[in-house]
Amino acid sequence: MCGIHAIISSRDVQEIPHSLKQSLSNRGPDYLGQATRTVSGESQIDGDISLFFTSTVLALRGDHIAQQPIEHADTGSILCWNGEAWKLAGQPVNGNDGEAIFAQLMSASLADTQFQKNHVLQVLRSIQGPFAFLFYDAVGKCLYFGRDRLGRRSLLTKRAADGSTVIFSSIAGSSEPGWKEVDADGIFSVHLTASENGSLNAMRDDWLASGETDLVSSIGRFNMSPPEGGEAILDFNTPSVKLVQDYLTRALELRVLNVPEPPRIPGPLADIDVRVAVLFSGGLDCTLMARLAHDVLPASQGIDLINVAFQSARDAAGQPDGSDGKSSQAYEACPDRITGRQAFAELKTACPSRWWRFIAVNIPFAETMAHRSRVVSLMYPHNTEMDLSISLALYFASRGIGDGYVAGSSGITPAPSVTTPARVLLSGLGADELFGGYSRHEAAFKRTGYAGLADELKLDVSRIGQRNLGRDDRILSHWGKEVRFPFLDEDLIKFAIECPVWHKCDFAYPFHPAVIDPAKRLLRLLADQLNLPLTAREKKRASSIAHVFDKAREPTGKSSFNLPGSPKCRCRRRSEPAACNTSRYVTEHLRMPDCMGQQGIASKDKAKGFKAARGEVQGLIARDITRPSGSVWSWRYLHSFHQMLTHQALRVPERIERADRVGGTSFRLAACECRVFTCRHAEALDVGVWPRFVDNVRTWTGIPAGPRWGLVEARLFLNRCRAILTILIIPT
Repeated sequence: MCGIHAIISSRDVQEIPHSLKQSLSNRGPDYLGQATRTVSGESQIDGDISLFFTSTVLALRGDHIAQQPIEHADTGSILCWNGEAWKLAGQPVNGNDGEAIFAQLMSASLADTQFQKNHVLQVLRSIQGPFAFLFYDAVGKCLYFGRDRLGRRSLLTKRAADGSTVIFSSIAGSSEPGWKEVDADGIFSVHLTASENGSLNAMRDDWLASGETDLVSSIGRFNMSPPEGGEAILDFNTPSVKLVQDYLTRALELRVLNVPEPPRIPGPLADIDVRVAVLFSGGLDCTLMARLAHDVLPASQGIDLINVAFQSARDAAGQPDGSDGKSSQAYEACPDRITGRQAFAELKTACPSRWWRFIAVNIPFAETMAHRSRVVSLMYPHNTEMDLSISLALYFASRGIGDGYVAGSSGITPAPSVTTPARVLLSGLGADELFGGYSRHEAAFKRTGYAGLADELKLDVSRIGQRNLGRDDRILSHWGKEVRFPFLDEDLIKFAIECPVWHKCDFAYPFHPAVIDPAKRLLRLLADQLNLPLTAREKKRASSIAHVFDKAREPTGKSSFNLPGSPKCRCRRRSEPAACNTSRYVTEHLRMPDCMGQQGIASKDKAKGFKAARGEVQGLIARDITRPSGSVWSWRYLHSFHQMLTHQALRVPERIERADRVGGTSFRLAACECRVFTCRHAEALDVGVWPRFVDNVRTWTGIPAGPRWGLVEARLFLNRCRAILTILIIPT
């Protein structure tokens, strides 16, 4: 990550403010350089134009610090580069990418201005990776600038009212009006000798020389074709599951290998080699990315998982006088913390040889307010409350200071405060847009089928470059870190948009045999194959950090959040709203099919099971899940209930052992089989060990009997057992 800045003016140029220079240095702490140029007018009437360039460097490529601005000794051309060129003309870039690009730009210094411009455009169009740049072509007296076609790096511009001065910068440095983000829809150029009345005007060239307009984000053509009759359901053996793993693995290889070892930070476990950290909410995208990074990184390197939780204004107002708000108990109920710890446990189980560290970043409300003004300045020109909430989470995650938990740490016991040394941060952004992870994708399918779903996905991918990636870049880079987006790799995007929509999300078949949700089903199937069963079945939800300030504005102290997608309760049991809302929540968000009713079990056994098991299983929940006093649960406790339910059903076989007392044959068989599976003997599961079970397998689960089950069959059976347990818990 680097900071770039330039002033182009027909007037005298002054030194940039110290505060702005410091902000640029925060982005690139390894080096700061400056360069000036003067362009003479073509006639005596035309005045001179002054150019003043500033660059700071965060050295992450090559074996040395490439000093910027990069200058050409013979021509005087200058390049200010902020980005990562993973490939150039389809070939991987070895060494420092900024120097490689500058060498290509200067490989044909032609006297003909048009030919020179075509060469510059050809080089810039051939770059794959995130970048923002300023290139002064001294031969053609032209300044080129822009951001990559997806807008993954920040570049702002500000123009004087009379057009005589134009400023470019990675960051505004203050909230002065006039700044705006450079569009990511093309390459811009300013001919410094062709000003009109002293005004500097920019021209735009498309990312594609051919001028094709039907390519999404100038990368590929979106596959709009509907499924034909007899198309197979998206499942583990669908070719796209293996393909997405290959593309994502190659994207990670470019982004996590050959990262220079960062300076060691004194403190606990300072001798561990950690070069990469994951922005880790515990959701599907970041957990899958961390799991595949394990396959790519050398075994000697550790991986940090950074998870942020905030104290709300309400909790801060209710804390005792003199409290610093750093008690971990309040933060552990945050949805991101719950899913983060769950996914951390899964990664440790799936990859026991890797050194994982879960960094729990707990931010008291007072600390949030103390950093608010700085974050507002960093995210400018974005200025909404939602921008601020998201930016605060990214800001503290990038800082990387929190309680460090490693393998063997026990839950929420006190842990030492640590700071991640990693300078490279991985983000799962882009997966929802590419693979259909938003609720609006399901809504589009329900309205107009696959045609509507394809239109919605195409729209989402086409406007990635107009999203908030520039804002995120300004926030995350403040602490001298660089964020990288494996899901926004150009080759992976091309695969995703050319892949049939029903090979990415499968809303036509909401109930998968392995209980895999249709949203982003392709990624969920891959996660399940990589031994991440809980992650594969985690529900999509909004990040909890967006509610920090909303809660601060609630004068009554009542929660302002409704269950997502849940209608108002019309249950007659007005005295027990918690039971009704919880039932709706579990029903809609687990989406478990009624296996008991669908698998041929007698209705009398079903009734007997409900009657005998409901009180006992709910008693287990009452004893094992901490809930506040009162009849109505808040969002926090409802989500906690959901997570604990999932955890118990998959990980604690004793819950199903209790169901053995129900008296129904199917329940006893479920308890017997689930005990074996949860001991992780699925690969060697011999059905013949339980003769009484063999005949019941076909009729109850629909899984073929045989001498040995595969992993898929065993997972299917476990999820059927999980569905039954869920049905038992839901009140009726």
